Amino acid sequence: MLRRARTPLRSRLQRNRRTIAATAATAALVATGAVTPALTTPSHDDTPSRVEAIQRLPRIGQEGQKRSERSEHSEHSQRAKRTQQSRHAQRVRTGSQPAQATKAARAAKAAKAAKARPTGADRTIAAKLRTRIKNDQLGAKVTGHVADVDSGRAVWSAGGHQAMMPASTTKIGTAVAALKALGPDHQLTTDVRLEDQTITLVGGGDELLTSGDLSALAAKTARQVKKRTPYHLRVDDSLFEQPSMSPGWSGGYYPGNVTPVRSLVVDQHQVMDTAIDAGHVFATELRERGVKVADVRRGKASEEATSVAAHHTPVSDVVIQMLLYSDNDLAEGLQRLTAVELGLPATWRGGAQAQMKMFRDLGVDTRGMKLYDGSGLSRADRISAANLVSILQAAYTKGRHTTMWPLKQGLPLAGASGTLDDSYGRFVTQQSYRAAGKVRGKTGSLHDVITLAGVTRGADGRMKAYAFMQNGAPSSLSIRQGFDGLAATVHGSW
Repeated sequence: MLRRARTPLRSRLQRNRRTIAATAATAALVATGAVTPALTTPSHDDTPSRVEAIQRLPRIGQEGQKRSERSEHSEHSQRAKRTQQSRHAQRVRTGSQPAQATKAARAAKAAKAAKARPTGADRTIAAKLRTRIKNDQLGAKVTGHVADVDSGRAVWSAGGHQAMMPASTTKIGTAVAALKALGPDHQLTTDVRLEDQTITLVGGGDELLTSGDLSALAAKTARQVKKRTPYHLRVDDSLFEQPSMSPGWSGGYYPGNVTPVRSLVVDQHQVMDTAIDAGHVFATELRERGVKVADVRRGKASEEATSVAAHHTPVSDVVIQMLLYSDNDLAEGLQRLTAVELGLPATWRGGAQAQMKMFRDLGVDTRGMKLYDGSGLSRADRISAANLVSILQAAYTKGRHTTMWPLKQGLPLAGASGTLDDSYGRFVTQQSYRAAGKVRGKTGSLHDVITLAGVTRGADGRMKAYAFMQNGAPSSLSIRQGFDGLAATVHGSW
């Protein structure tokens, strides 16, 4: 049998290399679109398998291109996703918000900026007060300050930062500090304690305690003791330090303008020793119920004594009464209670320190402020109109509906209540009567001092805090009525 001559190995390798090179070149042309399947013709040396491979090249090239496109699309999607994740992470790090939140933030910022801008009503107030403060009727040394409550922005000021004798406008600060330290619901407790044959009446700083309250305590106590046994009655007023004269006080203040500050008093009796006085009233009530009382003396209740009766008064009641009627005794008691609550001595110095601490906690402007009592009777007290406005602003923005609500109820209403009642000639003039019932304010008066500080809603609907102070001129109704007109100016009714 004839055998086909074998092609030399070198020749076969060279031919295979040429075939592989041709196949690769063709595949490259097809992949780039330079040739189409119809133009691709196998050579006579190609085996059928290689022909099929070449015919498949266009399809392989197209699929490769599609895979490449899909790969590029996938890579683009991944890059977009990574970019989005990076932006989200950046927002989290910087605290930035999505578009909707950013829009809300911008709106809030714009609203805040709007509050910081003077309104038309503010400009009117400032223009009128610049003229009206110069009225000779008000005296030679008059200062004042008006501010927008919500923003704290000054509307007008004339010597507003000059420290002056504040008189009873000091009580605004006394009230705010007590409410901050104690809270309006804090209970002032008058306690009756029993140990063996000793009954002790313990004062808790309740300056509103009445003989009726002591009568109720006596009735409860009588049910707990033996009627035929004589008892020693003791009064414990140790909650406060023993009373002394405040710097800047006149000896003539006792006991008509204010009584020595003690933690036990009944019916606000104007006597030098209110604790012993309360003890005698209580002894009378006990005797009427068959209890034998041998004597009444000052003494501290022991740790072993048992409480048999108690009376409670909320701080809110004391604050409201103090502000409405400018009660000096209530003011001094509240300042002492503020000191006790903060762990400070219940003294003049301790009370002043306690108030200043509460002011700082509230962010009050205390520059130039000096306090020596809680009532404003001291001629050494110094407070500026700006200080008073700052106290009011802090109270109305930081607890108006929670801890500070008694302040609003206690500040006298123009022409209607307390020391601003029309029976005192307040808010009854042509300039001020339209503001009656629409302005709240705390009055202050010494023989050469007139002050007025409070709040009102201006013509722009925004709350304004104001303070006007006069030192040096003899106190008179004409100056008080002049200040009423200035408050009416802030309200916008004059």
